[in-house]
Amino acid sequence: MGQKFIITEQDRKYIRSLYSDLLKEVDDGLSDRCEEWINKNFSNKIPYKESYKKIGICTRQLQEYVMSRINALKPIEHAQSFLPSAKQFYIDYFDYNKTPEIVDKIVRISTKNGKPTTKEDVIEIIDIIKKEYLSKVTFQIDWYCNKKEEETIMYVSPEDNDPNTIFICPLNDILFVGDYEFGDSEEWKDTIQHELGHLIDKWFYNRDIFLHFNEEKQDVGDSLYSPQVNSKYNDFKSYLESDDEKFVWFKRLFVILSKYGLKINSDLKTFVTTFKSALDNNSLSFMGCSYTIENNTLIIDKNCGKLYEDGMGEIIVNEKLDNELTFLFSNYTEVEYDDDNKVIYKVYLDKMYDEWKNDYVMNQDNKQSATSAPNYPTA
Repeated sequence: MGQKFIITEQDRKYIRSLYSDLLKEVDDGLSDRCEEWINKNFSNKIPYKESYKKIGICTRQLQEYVMSRINALKPIEHAQSFLPSAKQFYIDYFDYNKTPEIVDKIVRISTKNGKPTTKEDVIEIIDIIKKEYLSKVTFQIDWYCNKKEEETIMYVSPEDNDPNTIFICPLNDILFVGDYEFGDSEEWKDTIQHELGHLIDKWFYNRDIFLHFNEEKQDVGDSLYSPQVNSKYNDFKSYLESDDEKFVWFKRLFVILSKYGLKINSDLKTFVTTFKSALDNNSLSFMGCSYTIENNTLIIDKNCGKLYEDGMGEIIVNEKLDNELTFLFSNYTEVEYDDDNKVIYKVYLDKMYDEWKNDYVMNQDNKQSATSAPNYPTA
């Protein structure tokens, strides 16, 4: 029988230190070769997945190289340049002088969701947001974010002692592109506005004012709202049905519809009429398919040929796919089949209106902001 050896924890630490020193010597010995490899392959393009998925002796140098190139762009300063317009968007959003009915709606919905409040309390919180809270919002880069989920571009984590921070995920192909350049400014602007909406939502929540129904929060570490970073949601379906996300998605829709006359106190008929106007003027489009509206139900032409059987029809806004509205509409969509097995795609506008009217605080802008909401399922 072989002899047994007992290795203590101190022995383990010593062995690990020897192994680490050995790797460092090998790494240092090949540093010139790594530098040559990096310059040849990644000096004029960003290695997204390679930065965190490729394992090898040059991984550390590659990561440091990418970080230095992106940091040289001053991404925090770039993000801060979009913050004033995002702040103004929500200042207008909660402007109770121009739209005093917003206060009544907040009181009614918060009370419905188990947190009675008063007009005075709501006005006080709105004033604090405008005068104090918005000036505290900051940005931080999370270099590990995209290792957890490739598609995430920004997220917030207001329950993890970061009530003012918007985290930037740099290793995707949205915010940073090409030869180490900033991506589309609209994506930056829209995403920052979206994340700021989540922070403000949580600010109200922490002061016992519920702008919508709040699910029981889970301890999710890095992210409260993102389904992609330390997933809060068990599956994609729960993400689509999340009140946290629908709260922001509804804002996106009603900013568009307000251009055609929708107001906070509009009835169902006005909602449907403004929705139809948005479709007729191509502000919204269901994959370019023709449609009819019958009994407050939108029915897509079954001969369009672009319909998805999972009820996730693509919503086009300004000739671009808008994932936010695609996700929102999936909650009010029903898919059936005719005798020829063609898809019958129905969107129940009355159900959508009912949730907006009774369950979510959404404000109509008197002035249309230049910003909107992101076209990606961000945090």
